[in-house]
Amino acid sequence: MPVQSNTLAPTPPPQYIYKIIPAAPPQPLPAALPLSDLDSSDGFIHLSVAAQVSGTCARFFKAATQIWLLRIALKDVERDIKWEDSKSGVFPHLYGQQLGAMNVESVMTFQRSSDEGWEDVFKRAEFA
Repeated sequence: MPVQSNTLAPTPPPQYIYKIIPAAPPQPLPAALPLSDLDSSDGFIHLSVAAQVSGTCARFFKAATQIWLLRIALKDVERDIKWEDSKSGVFPHLYGQQLGAMNVESVMTFQRSSDEGWEDVFKRAEFA
């Protein structure tokens, strides 16, 4: 179970946080995107700051060769974000709100070849 505390929030706070998904979201974005099985079972939406995206992809999406990154302005969801300490760092988790057209600012697609890792992809990517 992660340790919850908004005192864990980074200073200064990031402008954007990200949701990584393994399949293209519907276009146009609906008011509420479906929750992943993990988000549904944990009771919150798992998000990452820019510096965490490559590690999260390497850990949870290592078999995927394509991911979609939903960019969310922190200011739009900040009241429902809890910064929680897990084994691999402090992550933003969204409680009591869904992601969708009202809070997803943009959607980016990233691909990797079979001979490279997600870390390689995000070293050359500019998305923050």
